[in-house]
Amino acid sequence: TALELSAEFPVVVNCSNPIVAFLITFLAKAPPESAFQSALADLSILKRGTERIEEHLRSFYLTRCVACRHEVQAEYYLYRRGEASPYARFYNCPACGDTGQKPVSTDDLERLVALQRSYPMHRSRALDRANTGSSDSHKLVNEVLNLYPPRALYFIFTLLNKIEGMKLDAAAEEVIDALLISIFDAGHVLNPWPESDETPRSLAQPEESVERNLWLVMEQAATEWLRAAMPVNLVQGLELPQTAGLAIHRGRMRELAQNTSLPAPAAIFSVLPRPYA
Repeated sequence: TALELSAEFPVVVNCSNPIVAFLITFLAKAPPESAFQSALADLSILKRGTERIEEHLRSFYLTRCVACRHEVQAEYYLYRRGEASPYARFYNCPACGDTGQKPVSTDDLERLVALQRSYPMHRSRALDRANTGSSDSHKLVNEVLNLYPPRALYFIFTLLNKIEGMKLDAAAEEVIDALLISIFDAGHVLNPWPESDETPRSLAQPEESVERNLWLVMEQAATEWLRAAMPVNLVQGLELPQTAGLAIHRGRMRELAQNTSLPAPAAIFSVLPRPYA
């Protein structure tokens, strides 16, 4: 909505949520597909010991084709609420063409058990990394981590640790952040199956949920971001665009209303948030 308005009018958006502010700014810049391809290539060659990080993270989702026993990438796994193991997987076998949703195999469960064995260590590291030090922060981070299955949590924090050592310019860092947001959103247990356009209304796991292959999510993320992007004139700082364009105020509405450097708005537009259950 903010992008559509700023394509026609000078718009100041008030946004105190840093994620939403990033989304609006990033989509307004509309980076090219090549920027995503370059970021993914840079990520793929990071090393974990002697192993490339791409190979390591892809190995979390390896499964065997029922028809030819070729090792392939599972695109997703399906879970029932309250069960620690998936009941089904989906793959496309490049060797024989077999495709579709199949029951999980013994190999799938053994691979998952190996990941679950190291889960307490990775979860503890994730809690230390995300915690700001206050008791409220510890409780909130703990609740959020509970929404991520072991495989997704291991994937995300292994990747985060490696990204920390990368030397990135501002534009490349924004694309990496966009890829991270994609896997953060795809990795939690709140995504229902069958899929729906509705976003989760509560922090309760649905009756059936989908766990996606997060490396494939990153490979496909450019399509989703570029579909939503809308290039508009982006003004840095709190300054009213001279023509159509967008400026973002990252703070409270009260602070924006008290800003005397801006003229009185001709109109105020708001999207009412949907209530959560």
